[in-house]
Amino acid sequence: AAGTKPSVNASALGRVMRHVAAHNKVVECEELWDAHRRQQQQESAHPAATDPRARPPRGQDGARKRPRDEPPGATPAGSTAADAAQRELREERERAAQRKLQLLAAREQQAEPGA
Repeated sequence: AAGTKPSVNASALGRVMRHVAAHNKVVECEELWDAHRRQQQQESAHPAATDPRARPPRGQDGARKRPRDEPPGATPAGSTAADAAQRELREERERAAQRKLQLLAAREQQAEPGA
């Protein structure tokens, strides 16, 4: 019928969403393992980097001493950029999943008779 909105198969979309979520977890896990392996290789190539004497000084409570020019609550160098990169990857995967769902819904609308 002209002018009616075709129904979307909710169970099919749910399966696709679960599949995409599982795929994203696998990809994220692989990325984290790759980063871990790269870090291990760097540490084995540069043993001075793992030498406790080369680490930043720590206070009496064991916390890393903050340099004078570093604002309170700042994280160690590099972790903010790494966190932002991980967050950006995760958001991009979510956007890709949403685009995939929109394409599937559009295809389903086109496939229905009378659409």
